Amino acid sequence: MFRDLIFLILFYLDGNERNEFYIGKDNGHILLSKSLDRETQASYNLTVTVTDGTHIVNTNLYIHVVDINDNRPQFTQDIYYVNISENIEEEAIIMQLHATDKDEDNKIFYTLHAAQDPTSLSLFRVDSISGNVLVIKRLDYEKNRHHTLTVIAKDQGTPAKRNYAKIVITVHDHNDHHPEFMSKIVQSKVPESAAIGSKVAEL
Repeated sequence: MFRDLIFLILFYLDGNERNEFYIGKDNGHILLSKSLDRETQASYNLTVTVTDGTHIVNTNLYIHVVDINDNRPQFTQDIYYVNISENIEEEAIIMQLHATDKDEDNKIFYTLHAAQDPTSLSLFRVDSISGNVLVIKRLDYEKNRHHTLTVIAKDQGTPAKRNYAKIVITVHDHNDHHPEFMSKIVQSKVPESAAIGSKVAEL
């Protein structure tokens, strides 16, 4: 059919200025001239015009670009810094992680992956859906003043892709210790001839 036609013309519509498609000279097939990126453009509406030199016929070609999982989730920050007091309540939220994914199936799950000090893993948890980071046990400034956690954002594509971020948590001291005397009873002897300013006792 196309062999009898004098020439073929392809008009580009709806943002197809990048010329991703062209018409083959021998068979009239619509061919790709560039790689497509669904994140740049998800669909195309092309108008194909065919003429035999006298008659002109138009048809519309709708192209939907099928997404593949080619993008990793991206955290809003590579490192998150958090300052909290050691008297923070258990199950308190100290921050919320957030990551984005350019792919169509962009649902993301969050997990706590590792810690610089393994004991930190028992003190914090990450809600997989919301990305909230919570304290699950009482903190102790005197035992550990800094916690460095590694977290993961994982998408639901096939195959799944993931990315990592760090959380650096600084624990501040809370005045939770009462002062104590070295001895409950202090005894001292002072001669009556002692000058003003003389040492009476050491507490």
